[in-house]
Amino acid sequence: MHIVADIGTSTMRVGVIGRKEYISEPNVVARMPSGEMVVGREAFDIIGRSPAGVDVFFPIEGGVIRNLDAAVASLQHSVAQFKQNRFGAKFELTIAAPSGLTGVEKRALEETGYLAGAKKVETFESVVAAAIGTGLPIGEPSGCLLVNLGAGVTEVAVLSMGGIVESRFLRSGGRSLDKNIVESVRKEYGFAIGMRSAEVLKQSCATEREQSEFEVRGRNLLSGLPGTLKVPRKLVDDILETYYQALIELIVHTIEQSPPELAGDIMDRGIVLAGGGAHEGSAVPALMAATAVPAFVADNPDTATIRGLLQYQDSVRGAGVGNRIGRFPSLGKVTDLPTKLKSVSNLFQSDRV
Repeated sequence: MHIVADIGTSTMRVGVIGRKEYISEPNVVARMPSGEMVVGREAFDIIGRSPAGVDVFFPIEGGVIRNLDAAVASLQHSVAQFKQNRFGAKFELTIAAPSGLTGVEKRALEETGYLAGAKKVETFESVVAAAIGTGLPIGEPSGCLLVNLGAGVTEVAVLSMGGIVESRFLRSGGRSLDKNIVESVRKEYGFAIGMRSAEVLKQSCATEREQSEFEVRGRNLLSGLPGTLKVPRKLVDDILETYYQALIELIVHTIEQSPPELAGDIMDRGIVLAGGGAHEGSAVPALMAATAVPAFVADNPDTATIRGLLQYQDSVRGAGVGNRIGRFPSLGKVTDLPTKLKSVSNLFQSDRV
């Protein structure tokens, strides 16, 4: 059995080669006072509501293993859902890894796989997997620019001929934005909210574009009592704008270091967004305004990486050991791109950062 895994900062996605389905669960682990490990959705529900003695861990931060035991428990939990015999033969494992990780950080990912029960572990660039999952024709001799907006990592890469021509990497993403929102609300209003409330607030700002204020529940730091607070949209927009400025610099530096011919291809094809952060409504208008390059959000951007891993490994098995991404059979042609991507510029014509 060959398993592929996208071990994200917020979500663990795991699938088996040869099957179309995959599982997706929060990448959270809680250790109970008895020592029992609670993993996934059950652990996610405990966040912010756990009594003393219950420790909650996020195994991954910034694309890096921060708690090895929790990472192993989370991966074992997901893998067990595919194994008919929990104590049966070991499996092969492919893990998506951000392209900017160091050798030590990649080895930590591999060690997690071995401790989870794998007999063989390999890593695969997550930005390449995401590009395959979105249907980009990266196997052709022309340039594609993909922006992978994860919860803990932001990746920008120019791809051509089945590989990465140039890439940049930022250890910041949706989770960092949530932390900044929590801190800003605390500093400016003396009001404490949790990470989950900050995430809901961020998502509400993305979907309710006409609303100027959003109500959150939390604790008044002055009185110590629970209460509600009206948070202005500007607070969230300012945090997003700072992040987008860093993202734009990342994109500019990546394009500057790419061959001019590929830069011309990118002007024609545009910037493709994948990852959970692609759902932020203001991302596309911000990028288009700053770069003058069309920007698109891939269909189902959250699951692009795991789908790309499954598609690529399926193609390797079908074509034999000598298969390369450059001959990947289901990437599609350039003319297929408009049908595989949806332009968000039409959806957010009135959006402004």
